[in-house]
Amino acid sequence: MSDTAQAAAAAPARSGDGSRLDRVSPRVLSALVGIGFILLWELLARTVYAGSYRLSAPTAVVAEFFEFPGLYLRNLWHSTKTAAWGFLWGNLAAIALAAASSLVPPLRRSIGAIALTIFCLPFIAVAPILRLITGPGNGTPIALSALAVVFTTYVAALLGFDLAPGSALDVVRSYGRGRLVAFRDVRLRASVPAMFAGLQIAAPAAFLGAVVGEFTGAHRGLGILTVRALGALQTDRIWVIAVMSTIVATGGYIAIGALGRILCPWSPALDLGAVPAPRQEPGLLNRLVSLLAPILVVFVFWYAFLWVFQIKPFFAKTPFDVWAELFTNADAPETRSSIFGALGTTLWTTSLGYVAGLVSALATAVVFIVVPWLERALMPIAVALRSIPIIITTPVIILFVGRGLLTTTAIVAVMSFFPTLVNCYAAMTRT
Repeated sequence: MSDTAQAAAAAPARSGDGSRLDRVSPRVLSALVGIGFILLWELLARTVYAGSYRLSAPTAVVAEFFEFPGLYLRNLWHSTKTAAWGFLWGNLAAIALAAASSLVPPLRRSIGAIALTIFCLPFIAVAPILRLITGPGNGTPIALSALAVVFTTYVAALLGFDLAPGSALDVVRSYGRGRLVAFRDVRLRASVPAMFAGLQIAAPAAFLGAVVGEFTGAHRGLGILTVRALGALQTDRIWVIAVMSTIVATGGYIAIGALGRILCPWSPALDLGAVPAPRQEPGLLNRLVSLLAPILVVFVFWYAFLWVFQIKPFFAKTPFDVWAELFTNADAPETRSSIFGALGTTLWTTSLGYVAGLVSALATAVVFIVVPWLERALMPIAVALRSIPIIITTPVIILFVGRGLLTTTAIVAVMSFFPTLVNCYAAMTRT
């Protein structure tokens, strides 16, 4: 969660209604709501969903964990360790890219294109390719974990560098120092609060990447444990994995946020969506270069990736191979029909889920504004839920609604709901 989310979660409730609940501590309200949620969960599992293999009662989840503690703790430790390595390497790469963008402004657009491309890579499609490159072991989960954090940390670090005080930069320039000294003495120090905001978001993302990587054939970890539990319809085990993942992802998120507040107590709330856009150079030629340069960089990066890792031609496809498969090969019409048909289905499902998540988040934000005590009780819980990796939520959704359009729509809605809620509420409280 970004500092915008923190500001939203901690924003003082509007006390126009004079309700006594407005004077209750948010922590107390959240604790009461949490206890009520657990009691309702237990009641539904014991009555409505009893014997349905959909919902495990909290008491059953706890009993399952203590029946096989070694199994769960070993796999949890393996996934957490993998995520930690990916978190380290991915954030180092992101900070290096942000530093290059700040030190060499002409490279900003191209480097940003690389970071955005990494962010848009579908993990499910990339994971098998990485497995071919890295072979058996932890290489694929670590790589996916690293890729999952690059963009968010890059954006946060770049924002921090750009927020360096101009007066301090003027002092450095007045002493005849260059860009490198200004970066080291001013921009790097000024970026620390924003970096912590990015690292906070990156922690759950790293865990998500590690678990997805384990889905591709790891021998240990929560990912492969989830696959086996789904295949065997072990509902209690799925819920244990979901609860443990929630605790770890949320714990990492909270811990990094607390560390940032301790080390940077002077820092105000930051909006990671406020990264200044690079100035557009005038002239048609400059605009054309700005448009084509990122595309060229991505293509060069694509070819360099295939060349460095020496992937076999059977698996490695260049941009021209993709073009030929879609437009010039003998079976291109059939390929286009298949690919674009599937793409249309995906876009339709995505649109339904996005609209559902957007409308429900906007409605919830309005309710929070009208009923302040409800916001104080539920917003911290919503913020915590936002840090749960979607790959852990997916099996739970499948248990409830099965496989199909409704499942996919629900997953997309969940992914879009929490960030939209936090940002809509933050915007409403500023008016």
